[in-house]
Amino acid sequence: MKKRLVRTLALPLALGVSGLAYASGAPDKEEGPLPSRAEMWDMIQKQQDQIRELKAAVEGTKQGLGSAAKMAEEAAAKSAANEKALEEKAGKKASWAEKIRLGGELKVVGSHTDTERTSNGSDVVVDTAKISLGAEINDWTQAKVVLQHKEDGVTDNLVEVETGTITFGNLEKFPVYLTAGQFTLPFGNYASMMPVSDTLPKVFAENPDSAVQVGFEKEGFYGSVLAFNGVTAPPGRNDNIDHFGGNVGYRATRGDLTYDLGGSYTSALEESKTFAPSFTNILDHVGAVTGHLNVGYKQITFNGEYLTATEEFRSTELQWSGTPAKPSAWSAELGYTLDILGKSTTFAGGIGGTGEALGLSQPEERYMAGIIMKVLENASVGVEYLHAKAYDTTDTASLNGTAVNGTNNDTRTGSVALAVTF
Repeated sequence: MKKRLVRTLALPLALGVSGLAYASGAPDKEEGPLPSRAEMWDMIQKQQDQIRELKAAVEGTKQGLGSAAKMAEEAAAKSAANEKALEEKAGKKASWAEKIRLGGELKVVGSHTDTERTSNGSDVVVDTAKISLGAEINDWTQAKVVLQHKEDGVTDNLVEVETGTITFGNLEKFPVYLTAGQFTLPFGNYASMMPVSDTLPKVFAENPDSAVQVGFEKEGFYGSVLAFNGVTAPPGRNDNIDHFGGNVGYRATRGDLTYDLGGSYTSALEESKTFAPSFTNILDHVGAVTGHLNVGYKQITFNGEYLTATEEFRSTELQWSGTPAKPSAWSAELGYTLDILGKSTTFAGGIGGTGEALGLSQPEERYMAGIIMKVLENASVGVEYLHAKAYDTTDTASLNGTAVNGTNNDTRTGSVALAVTF
């Protein structure tokens, strides 16, 4: 553009100078006198000044246009960068939202209990109230927290940390994982189709405690070993990590058939939350083992489990018929699921029992029947009947030196449960 303008200005200037030169050689008599050489030089100088001014103006215009273009480019780049930053920020928020799992469970139970020859009563309780939060920190790290309130007459006003764990592992890429924190230790299976009552093996074995666990899962096989401190300690021993346990099993699906077969071990049966308050000063730990079999075929489900101590308690701690007790517990359930009015409904019946557990205030036999109907999505109604038979009046036991006698009483409990999960 600049070169074109200079050429445009130079052409008439050259013509003007040539015309003046020609006119000086052949003056027109009708025109006035020609300018002198000094005047012509002055005119040329003025025209040169005008050309320089025009060139400067052109350069300024070009620089202005360049600056404007540069500013526009910078503004566009800044806008793109801001947009990208917003997208990345939104992406990070979406990514974290995808990595966090929030859930919960709430169960309210109304029940009536009638114990033969003694008393009866009824109540409505919050059987379970849980809030769980899981987070995938990265591909190899997960965290989980579960808060629980249970209206059990002991911790009615407490919210407890049921689970608080960090797990390192990725079972899709490697079969071994490590979990540290508080969780229900893998001693026992506890599978049940009853809407309210726990199985007797669960009553004996359930132990939420802080531990370190190393486990594996591979092609249906699973297992783990763990170590924990616990709350019971024999006299003279330091408060150390001296409790151990583990589990192993295999589960698979073959067409309509699913099954899970496994077992577990603990070096301290007395650590269960049911029994620990009675054995804080135990003389020696008592080990125990469990075995379970869960089978499902089409609409039929069977759950069975057995637990027994591997050694006897000291006679001063837990006694049965004048000898050191070696308690055991078992349960078996059979269920059938079908649709009623378009709602998935499970009918189940179960039996269970204990051995040498009179001193632990457990029934000798137990019979159960239950129905659970999923009335709405993630919402169910359950009805249960439980009949428990106490040890016979001829049976005797003791707990920490205190005598316990059988009553042969029957206890019947009817319950209705409303439960939701989210």
